[in-house]
Amino acid sequence: MGAAIPLLLQLVCALPPILPFPQDEIRWEVTTGSVEVQDEVLPEDDEEDLAYQTRSKSVLGIVFKIGDGEFEGDRGAIRKYSAGKSVPKSFRPPRINDPKVNKGSTRGKGKATEDSSAIVYEEPEQEYMDAL
Repeated sequence: MGAAIPLLLQLVCALPPILPFPQDEIRWEVTTGSVEVQDEVLPEDDEEDLAYQTRSKSVLGIVFKIGDGEFEGDRGAIRKYSAGKSVPKSFRPPRINDPKVNKGSTRGKGKATEDSSAIVYEEPEQEYMDAL
């Protein structure tokens, strides 16, 4: 987790030249802070209880704004089922609420889209880092 902030700063410097927008329209806002985290301290003696130690970790947040910062495009996914692959235009995903497809099932799996203007990426929790 210690390399996350330098990596984020490298990404901030590398992204503007490859984005399809004029350089003078790309701005970013940087916020810094700290968050308290707790570490388990294993006792030397097995009969003692676990102890917790609190420490502060640095936090860096960066928000890119292009132009006036207002979103002007479509908020929906371009190709929901593509997963990074090219999908032919003839491909149609199954319709969830279609009785012909679901054979009478009326369960709804749709979710209303939320009007969110911020995209937030965060690091996985430390305990999940070994799985990556």
